[in-house]
Amino acid sequence: MSKTEKLAIVFGVMPIDGVESVVFILENDARENAMAYAAASSSETWGEFRERCPKSLLEYLEDELASIDDQTPFSDDQIPGYHDGFWPAFPERDLADWFPHDLQKQYGVLLDTAHDGSILQFDVDHQEILVRQLIGKGYSCVRDDALIWTACGY
Repeated sequence: MSKTEKLAIVFGVMPIDGVESVVFILENDARENAMAYAAASSSETWGEFRERCPKSLLEYLEDELASIDDQTPFSDDQIPGYHDGFWPAFPERDLADWFPHDLQKQYGVLLDTAHDGSILQFDVDHQEILVRQLIGKGYSCVRDDALIWTACGY
């Protein structure tokens, strides 16, 4: 991130590994994930799915989609990695890739999971200070629990 660029973050509280945690997602990623889950749950044909799903997330499926006609009945079971949490992105796992490392070290706990790799977890007690520090680093932060849950596939 450049010094003049502000990245928008949404955050909310949800359980991670049975513990209420604060989850942060880049706003654009959260909205795209939510749109992808909505497309996967509401589309009846592949054409509908292609229309409803963000184009940036369709790139991952490009090879699989090339041979499927728009009128072909759609099922989310046909999306590679969908039920395994690999598509769309798994925000809880990806958080460690972009979240400021100093805040990860000071407030985060890296949990190893059996199926999903490592997940960065933040205790809800640190929510206010994390948001203040993120704003101080040039991020904008908005709480949106519903978007967080939807973007994480719940």
